[in-house]
Amino acid sequence: MDDIVRAIILGLVQGTTEFLPISSSGHLMLFPWVLGWDPHSLTFDVALHLGSLAAVLTYYHRDFLRLGLSFLQGLRERRFRGYPYRMLSLLIILGTVPAAAAGFVFETRVEAMNERPTLIATFLVVTGILLLLARLGRGRRTVERMGWRDAITVGIGQAFAIIPGISRAGATITFGVFRGLAPHESARFSFYLSVPIILGAGIGQSLQAADEVQAGLGPIALVAGMLTAAISAFIAIHILLKLMASRRISIFAFYCFTLAGFIFALAWLR
Repeated sequence: MDDIVRAIILGLVQGTTEFLPISSSGHLMLFPWVLGWDPHSLTFDVALHLGSLAAVLTYYHRDFLRLGLSFLQGLRERRFRGYPYRMLSLLIILGTVPAAAAGFVFETRVEAMNERPTLIATFLVVTGILLLLARLGRGRRTVERMGWRDAITVGIGQAFAIIPGISRAGATITFGVFRGLAPHESARFSFYLSVPIILGAGIGQSLQAADEVQAGLGPIALVAGMLTAAISAFIAIHILLKLMASRRISIFAFYCFTLAGFIFALAWLR
């Protein structure tokens, strides 16, 4: 298959699944397995992550600008308590710690799971169950009213998402809802938390790619994949927020169950 077409397909998969609660890591591992493609290079992974990062930064550019300025002002004045956006900037940092620690400790073990499609399918079922549980939440709090316990709890949910098949968005949204956040506010904090994680993953993969000789896709294909990831991720963020506001997240649960069933059937037939 033409490299550009392949890059566009993988960019669409990455961008769409990065922010929808259906596991981007699981999809990026399953697609090459289903279609019989060779694994893509780390350089291409970095390009896809840059696309996703650009999407969330663009969608929430006013929020991130305000968060960044508030954080710097808080450092300068040494005062955070009593200032919602200053505190929120700290909570984003705090919520990132569990996933960063989990990635550092368990990265090698998790990578071994990528070669077991049925295991990924099993965790897709877990994601579906989490999404159904998220429907039970009736909280109304906003992210500006979060506390450190909320940030740690949501961060723990994000840590579980290092497992392929566990959706980062699904886990963080569910944990946030059960901490009393309104569903669309839980999704909002989930998007905030995605930035340091995506950035960290991109930097880590860039360092690895610099040390490896890779027969990857050409520059045009890389750009095509990155742009596709950025555009599809931007649309996915908008769609998820609309669905969260109307509490229709269960459609993603049934998608996870259906995809898991397909993977189990295909693995059995092979």
